[in-house]
Amino acid sequence: MNFMLSKDQIALRDAARDFAKKEIATHSVKMDRDEQLDPELLKKAAGLGYLGISIPEEYGGSFTGHLTESLVMMEIARGSAGVATTLGASSSLFGSNLAANGTEEQKRRYLPRI
Repeated sequence: MNFMLSKDQIALRDAARDFAKKEIATHSVKMDRDEQLDPELLKKAAGLGYLGISIPEEYGGSFTGHLTESLVMMEIARGSAGVATTLGASSSLFGSNLAANGTEEQKRRYLPRI
């Protein structure tokens, strides 16, 4: 059994680390103080596929596996646990549950919006 990360997993992890360091961490103190997430930051995260990271590609997501999802979310959390929680709740808690248990109509209607 191979326990090494693939080149794609390493690239995605490193990109998430860079995003967390440059975009999230620089705003985390203000977001915590104001008790509000920066909507522009969430738009950037969505543009990078982090909101749809647990949603199948056929519904507009960027799912590449649970390990890769965990690597990305771990790096996002280094910048802000609040941002990671928000992304995880949208993608993992809602999105993956709907992908696994929703009707085809529900999946096509709601998953691409995430």
